[in-house]
Amino acid sequence: MSDCEYWDVYGVRNMRLNCSYVDLDACTDADIQEAIDIATEIVDWFTNDRFCEFEATYTFDGNCRCFLQFNPKVPYRLVTVDSVTDLSDNSAITGYENTGFGLDLCCGTGECNCAPLDKWPKGCNNIQVVGTWGHADTPARVRKALKLLILRELSSGSGASCGAACGGGPVPGNVKIIDWGDYKVTYQDTNSTEELLGVSTGDIRIDRLLKPYINHVDLFIDLSSK
Repeated sequence: MSDCEYWDVYGVRNMRLNCSYVDLDACTDADIQEAIDIATEIVDWFTNDRFCEFEATYTFDGNCRCFLQFNPKVPYRLVTVDSVTDLSDNSAITGYENTGFGLDLCCGTGECNCAPLDKWPKGCNNIQVVGTWGHADTPARVRKALKLLILRELSSGSGASCGAACGGGPVPGNVKIIDWGDYKVTYQDTNSTEELLGVSTGDIRIDRLLKPYINHVDLFIDLSSK
């Protein structure tokens, strides 16, 4: 489950579309929470990121190099560091530079001579990094995508028991319509976004909202050979 709480039940019940409240009276709090959880998982999966700050502890393999790279194990940006520890002897490691996606003992100089330790001790899961990860703010486009995903889930997903209040539901064929009175979403199942990005939420408009925020850190060059 995600560490980010982009929406809560109260916030969803007070959602507005076209300046009007969405009628969710038939939806239970459990229905809404389930829709929030599903929408959050979809956004985290689609973007390969989390749009909040969260505390976490991760361990990495020491590589006997200057640069300790987080991905592919951890794709998230490291915002602040609380501590870095060599678990082989529980000693604190200092003198590194946090690049966001790794820790650099070269401090950007290209020479491993600016820190008390010149290379990361080689080992398996022997380097522990404790800190704050993610992003300080949730972009407006991401929040809008989450809103549409939540309402879509309540309308036609596993939370569709209250779908009459949320409106709509799928119609025959590959065209789907979700109707909230004066606001209607019509979308067509298509593979075009999936073919373009490799992933899709099933709604090309939501894909377009999220596309600028996809975390492509997995495509970064491996710097562990430094």
